[in-house]
Amino acid sequence: MRHKKLWQIVLISFAIGLALSACQQNSAGTTAAPNTLAKIKAAGVMRACIAPEFPPDMFLDASGNPAGFSVALANKMAEALGVKVEWVQSDFQGVIAGVGSGKCDIAPGTITPRGKRALVGNFAKVSVLSIVGLAVRADDPRSTIEEFNQPDVKFAVLEGTLSEAMYTKYFSKAQVAKFSDVNAGFLEVMNSKSDAYPMDDTTGLSYARQQPALKMILLGNGGLGASPSAPYLPLGDDQFVRWVDTFIDEFINNGDYAPLFEKEMGYPADIPTLRLFR
Repeated sequence: MRHKKLWQIVLISFAIGLALSACQQNSAGTTAAPNTLAKIKAAGVMRACIAPEFPPDMFLDASGNPAGFSVALANKMAEALGVKVEWVQSDFQGVIAGVGSGKCDIAPGTITPRGKRALVGNFAKVSVLSIVGLAVRADDPRSTIEEFNQPDVKFAVLEGTLSEAMYTKYFSKAQVAKFSDVNAGFLEVMNSKSDAYPMDDTTGLSYARQQPALKMILLGNGGLGASPSAPYLPLGDDQFVRWVDTFIDEFINNGDYAPLFEKEMGYPADIPTLRLFR
């Protein structure tokens, strides 16, 4: 009987040892989830990555300060948290890298949710809706996908974005010049170096209003595709994602979203469709 009890003690001790070892291995091999909200509150600053090349959603005003709807929305978030915003400016690819590397706490807008981007960051729900069209010269008479999908047509595309994806999907017969700068594509078309530039209609129409040599056209059945954008946040921080979603839901539901959107964007918000995306 004494031997039996001794073996029971040994087995229990062995089992406890295995459990402790497994816990230690799991602890050593697992990275703790980030707590961005706590860091923001402790620092008193929310670091926001922006590519200010997408008016009226995100741009620099006459004084060189960040402006636009997503900028204003980020300011409202910071106000709700009782902190200030520190703007980190870069090109579009730098915004994604900035959030992924921890350089920024949030990229508040202009980024369309895509699987590859979700590998290095988390997306909140959609906050801005757009449709993909083509920026072309104002005197261009073409109006169909077939007319632009020709070997003698040249496209400018923004690398790594929906602009490039739409070219690949619809206009693969045409020539292509790739850019990492949003403005470069518009200049290519204005200077007749390229025939068309796939771009969301929000940004394209804004450029067209400033440059009479440009116009924005929607092809196909109401455009080439949807171009929703959503706040982009650190990977694995589900708490921050939930807070951002809850804040924007409340902002929509209490009636603050629509007037801010119209003020910054210059046209009414499509709240019913936005709710479907959320």
